[in-house]
Amino acid sequence: MEEVQSDIAALDRTAPELPSIGVSGEIRVPPERRQEFVNDLREVLQDLFTRYGGAEGDAFKLAVACYPKGETHV
Repeated sequence: MEEVQSDIAALDRTAPELPSIGVSGEIRVPPERRQEFVNDLREVLQDLFTRYGGAEGDAFKLAVACYPKGETHV
């Protein structure tokens, strides 16, 4: 996460043509569908790497973290 934060801080935010995206959210998955969810996520990411993973063009760094949030106790 430190590397991602450092990379983002170094971006030229004045460049209007700078294509970037940041996403943060919470997805709720029933226990019986957890493996299906992880498989779908893996498939989507693999598709992106396959379609755009060539040796030419602008390099984009992709960082994805997916982990159980755990229960919050009040």
